[in-house]
Amino acid sequence: MGNRLENLLVENYLSGHLPLPDPLLRGLLNMGVAGYYRFGKRLDSMPPKWAGDQGDIMPGNGTALLSVHYDLPAAIFEQFLGRTMKYSMALWENGARDLDSAQDAMMADLCTKADMRDGLTVLDIGCGFGSFASFVLTRYPQCSVIGLTLSDAQYRYMVEKQRQPGHPLNTPRFRVVREDFSKTTVRETFDRVV
Repeated sequence: MGNRLENLLVENYLSGHLPLPDPLLRGLLNMGVAGYYRFGKRLDSMPPKWAGDQGDIMPGNGTALLSVHYDLPAAIFEQFLGRTMKYSMALWENGARDLDSAQDAMMADLCTKADMRDGLTVLDIGCGFGSFASFVLTRYPQCSVIGLTLSDAQYRYMVEKQRQPGHPLNTPRFRVVREDFSKTTVRETFDRVV
């Protein structure tokens, strides 16, 4: 019964049917977090295989981790990342009603903070599936973007999008490079680095 009521309250809050003042919401969240840490199970009381601290997450120099996470097929990410294929952050505080608009709001906020203007050159380090590059290329028609990625799957995804007529990455103003930014062979200068 309790979980159904909680789910109903959360559902109504997220849909905007149950407006809560920010101080009340903050207070409820703080109480929930404090209660969890006071009464929740501690990691050291769990079976060792659940508690973590079992050594390195992925042995090696990190390239193996790419194959475990970033190099999964794009179709997996398409199931839950939304239209933007962006997975690092979203901005909900300005009234976004769905993931796509929250992702767009976050990228617009980043552009504002970076003082993005038309005609600039941008280096996008860790460009993922090209979401920020697509955003910039669509909204600033004279900008150019170079995206750097270590992920083979993300690189192949963007190369495929570059071949699709009408896709924002299908432009000579975009180039994707598969390499480590600390060892990059890219020699251009940039107005903005994100």
